[in-house]
Amino acid sequence: MTAANRTALVVGAFAGELAHVQHCLPDWRCLIVPLDEKGIKASMIPSGADLVIVYAQIRKADTLSICNQLRRAPETSSVPILLVVHRHAVVQGNAVKRLGNAAFIIPPFSPQEIRDRIGQCFEMPQETAGRG
Repeated sequence: MTAANRTALVVGAFAGELAHVQHCLPDWRCLIVPLDEKGIKASMIPSGADLVIVYAQIRKADTLSICNQLRRAPETSSVPILLVVHRHAVVQGNAVKRLGNAAFIIPPFSPQEIRDRIGQCFEMPQETAGRG
């Protein structure tokens, strides 16, 4: 499958953040997944995603809750998660990595940096992805 056939779900991003992801991944179809006060509505998670890009929320508990929702949803249970965290929130990235099949990246990132990190996500074995 080429990148042009790939779909990334972008969760918790502001308009400018989504625009940056689209700029970095012009050959990917990027779909925004809206959040409400309880996280992601199960009905709002489309199937067929190749990657989920989650923007860390202010509260660590919210970010972990969102990632746990994604792991429990049949549409995204085995889809790699790339968490975008700011330097002050690296602890959130490490917590999400422990869920498996997940990695994190710190903005600002270049198109090549996000592509390299996505490549690493797809190279991770399912049972050990995100650990270590």
